[in-house]
Amino acid sequence: MKAFTMLTTPTLEQLEPRLLLDGAAGADSPAQDGVPETPAVFVRAEEDGFKLGDHPFYAPGTNNYYLLTYGASEETRKYIDEVLETAAEMNLKVIRAWAFCDGEDQWNALQTAPGEYSETVFCGLDYVIYRSGELGLRLILPFVNSLDDYGGMAQYVKWDAQYGTDPNQVATRHNDFYTDADTRQWYKDFVTAVLNRRNTYTGVLYKDDPTIFAWELANEPRATGDKSGDILQTWIEEMAAYVKSIDPNHMLTIGLEGLYNRRSRNWLYDGSEGTDFIRNHQVEGIDFATVHIYPDEWDIDTDQCLAWYKEHIDDARNKLHMPLILEEFALGVTASGPRDQRDKLYADLFELAKQTDSAGWNFWMLAHKNHNHGEYSIRFYDQRDASTVDIISAAAAEMNARSAGDGTPDTADARDQRPAALAGELVNKTEPPAAASAYTNFLRLLPWIIVPVAVTAAVFATAKRHRRAKPSPQTR
Repeated sequence: MKAFTMLTTPTLEQLEPRLLLDGAAGADSPAQDGVPETPAVFVRAEEDGFKLGDHPFYAPGTNNYYLLTYGASEETRKYIDEVLETAAEMNLKVIRAWAFCDGEDQWNALQTAPGEYSETVFCGLDYVIYRSGELGLRLILPFVNSLDDYGGMAQYVKWDAQYGTDPNQVATRHNDFYTDADTRQWYKDFVTAVLNRRNTYTGVLYKDDPTIFAWELANEPRATGDKSGDILQTWIEEMAAYVKSIDPNHMLTIGLEGLYNRRSRNWLYDGSEGTDFIRNHQVEGIDFATVHIYPDEWDIDTDQCLAWYKEHIDDARNKLHMPLILEEFALGVTASGPRDQRDKLYADLFELAKQTDSAGWNFWMLAHKNHNHGEYSIRFYDQRDASTVDIISAAAAEMNARSAGDGTPDTADARDQRPAALAGELVNKTEPPAAASAYTNFLRLLPWIIVPVAVTAAVFATAKRHRRAKPSPQTR
């Protein structure tokens, strides 16, 4: 493991000139404008990190985008259990999962048309939240995708041509999502439906459930071409205020990749994507900052990844005065390819997080054992990923040791208030498996014992992160 020189680490911009490419209301918060004080169960953000009650809370975690859609069917719900249970086995505390799937053409769409929701799919999200709470996990839930996968902002733009109220002002481009009156209202309507949803398993409103770590305005929002940054900034200001007006208890973040907006020849810094890490996160109601790292897609090496991460840690702490989560990071590997480069990158990132006392990270991504998503998936039961799993698990355990409390969501008070008709919903639900490291190791090795290696493993087709396709019929 290399040593890091904290005071002299250059920025990625300096390393790579050639590349052209406040806290949420919580237990200790006074009542505001008639809003009652909330119990000490919601994680909140402070300048020096996350807090759970009076204790620090660190947030090691992962991503899994498909839990919502898999939860809509009893047949595929077992994969949710596998992902969540293995996340707990790996000492993880936070999972980032989509709370959206937009468009009737999507598999298991949650929102089939503006304001029209599938109760079956909503029950799938209910299950994800319920099961996470049972396992002591918390969730970061984005409301929409800036990418086209799972419908995203592009679907809202398409809807405007069909359902829009003003035929003289129809959204046609991605950036119109942020400015069109109809798309903005439909987004607000969806946010309202999610926040006020009553979980059919627990009887708790989403906005009252401390299992939810934070809401997120969008996954990787960009307003490409708007170097002023005003389009996205105005939208963030409007939507942050709207979310907080309904739910002042949970934290809120934007979902940014960390791109800057300043004079530069480097696309990560020049504002060409319409985002600004500093300005955007200074919006009132935004509680913590995020950054993403994809070295193979961005054509940067390990030193540049570390410089990028360190720059954001410093800016979050010294300029924004809020915690930072490394919310997505991955280095692609093929099915039969070596894991040593990925292991080194992850170990170095975790060491930097430790040395700088950073608040949390979420690797991309933890998948169930039969999920064929390609080069970015990590499978707990796949022996080929064992070295990476061990590095992640050890780093998460070390981070948890710095949390004074155990970080387990305390939902007892909220669930005691659930309607009597739902009081029996938790009876006979699947209980989390007891931790058994020997058994886990046996399961990891089992496929290699009972399945002869007849042919060399085929190389997975490249599936870039920016093209996350919905699950194929073979992997649902």
